[in-house]
Amino acid sequence: AVDNDIHGCGVIAHSQGGMAALHLRDTYWSCLDNANGGGKRKRLIQSIGTPYQGTPLAGNIAAIGYIFGILCGYNYDLTEDGADAWLNTISDSSRSDVFYGRTYAETGFRTTPCLWASDLILNDPEDGVVESENAVLPGGRALFHRMGLCHISSNFPAQTKKRGINKTLNKRAKY
Repeated sequence: AVDNDIHGCGVIAHSQGGMAALHLRDTYWSCLDNANGGGKRKRLIQSIGTPYQGTPLAGNIAAIGYIFGILCGYNYDLTEDGADAWLNTISDSSRSDVFYGRTYAETGFRTTPCLWASDLILNDPEDGVVESENAVLPGGRALFHRMGLCHISSNFPAQTKKRGINKTLNKRAKY
């Protein structure tokens, strides 16, 4: 970037990466602090499917899954209580730099969920990992809430595979 005279950056993040980008913005000096390229309509941090308010899948259910060789194991920071505690440390000004998108599978009794196993645990609407209401960042800026995309490829396409969304996010990223 320095060789091309680019000193700032924007971040496009998925899932926990949105939380990491927000933490970086709020806590450390980084290239985000120098991002001013592209004009006023550019976005500093953009995220999709980030569990800003946690997910029930990160708690005890993840710990049980880990015992059976599935899931990543217990992660307090991604539980609803852990995410709440973390969010309380993040400034309003940093939150306002985030543009977030949410997706979900069609809801209802005779519909196909993103992931059958997580559908038994999560409240609708959800993307297979994050309940839609938990993907809201208080103080952030909502980009979209779109049906038919899941957190990962499953019964519907993954959030990160939608070319139209990716094109818009890339076009609007600050640098």
